[in-house]
Amino acid sequence: MAGAPLKYRGETALLLFQNLHRYALYGALFLLVCLWYEAFAAFFKNGKFGIGVGTLVMVMNATLLSGYTFGCHSWRHLIGGKLNCFSCDGASKFRLTIWKKSTWYNQRHMLFAWLSLFWVAFTDFYVMMVSRGVITDLNTW
Repeated sequence: MAGAPLKYRGETALLLFQNLHRYALYGALFLLVCLWYEAFAAFFKNGKFGIGVGTLVMVMNATLLSGYTFGCHSWRHLIGGKLNCFSCDGASKFRLTIWKKSTWYNQRHMLFAWLSLFWVAFTDFYVMMVSRGVITDLNTW
C-alpha cells in the first residue's frame, strides 16, 4: 500500500548493537568496583597507612574512568531513562536528582574518554616501571 505507515519491528539489525552498549555498562560498573578497591588498597603497605605517587596515580585512574562511565547514555538510561514521570513518587525524585547530576558528566563524556584513555596507559606504564624496579615510587612508608 502506497503511503501506509510502516509497522515498527523493534530494534533489529544494526540498532541491536546500541542495546549491547547498554549491557556493557554492567561489566564497566564491576570493573570500577575493582579499580576503586585497588586504589584504596594502595594506601596500605604491610598494614601501614601511607600515600605515594602510585597511590595518586591509581586514584586518578579510577576517578577518570568513573567520570567516563557515569557520563554514558547507558548510565542515564539505567537511572532514569525508563521513567515517564520523575515527580510521581519519592523514589523517582531521588532518581531525578541523580539523573540531573549525571548531566554534568554526560556533557563532558568525550573529555573523560580521552583523559581516561591516556591515564589508563600511563597507570599501566607507571605500575610496570615500579614493579620492574626501573623507578622508585615516592611514598610515605
